[in-house]
Amino acid sequence: MAQLTDLEKVRKNRARRRAIRNLFSLGVFCLIVFLCISLIREAGEVDLRTAYSDLKAEITASGTGYPVSLPGGKVAKIQAFGDTIALLTDTNLYTYNHSGSQLVNAQHGLASPVMKTSNGRILLYDRGGQRLSVYSKSALSAGISSDYTIYAADISDRGTFAVSTNSDEYLSQVFVYDGNGENIIFKWFSAEKPVIDVSLADNRDAMVVGCVDVSDGGYLSSITRFQFSIEQELERAQFPGNCCCQWIILTATRCLR
Repeated sequence: MAQLTDLEKVRKNRARRRAIRNLFSLGVFCLIVFLCISLIREAGEVDLRTAYSDLKAEITASGTGYPVSLPGGKVAKIQAFGDTIALLTDTNLYTYNHSGSQLVNAQHGLASPVMKTSNGRILLYDRGGQRLSVYSKSALSAGISSDYTIYAADISDRGTFAVSTNSDEYLSQVFVYDGNGENIIFKWFSAEKPVIDVSLADNRDAMVVGCVDVSDGGYLSSITRFQFSIEQELERAQFPGNCCCQWIILTATRCLR
């Protein structure tokens, strides 16, 4: 009788262990599914090959920490994005990770380079030129060559970027590209005022554009807000006098962030 009781306990213990293993396996499976869904959700905004390149660079890179010796050339701008530092000189673009290891060393060849950073991306363009490039933490991820002169550009945290140029038919035009620079997701043309600045919202499909004009012998600055799902401007504000349009668009951008 005691032996039968012991066998019953063994069966119950085995069943309990089997149930625990099944629950653990189910938990691991749910975690994998969650990670896959998150990855698929971001696949349209993040180049998986670039993400792999960044991860590989972080794993293989080794640094002794900061401070690090600055490279040669005239420093134009230095800015942090996430745990990475971007350094722009008159000849090259460099990035450094959290341990001070250099990930990117790219000669840009731009006459008037301008750098913008977002979450994991660097936008580099030639103001007055025709070239624009997007870098990840470790490599070039996208690039375009415009047929027209670039006035301004911006990049969002999702990787989409906007470019303002002149045009044969309009005073200015603004194109918004996807993260790969292959598809135009929004476009706007200005026949009356030249565009001098543009700013994208980080986490939604919205943008503000700054223009400047003259009226009654003085400057007339304006900003216009757009929602990409609506192919027309949402609202416009004008600022007569000697207002600085860059300051105005910076203030408006804070509302978008």
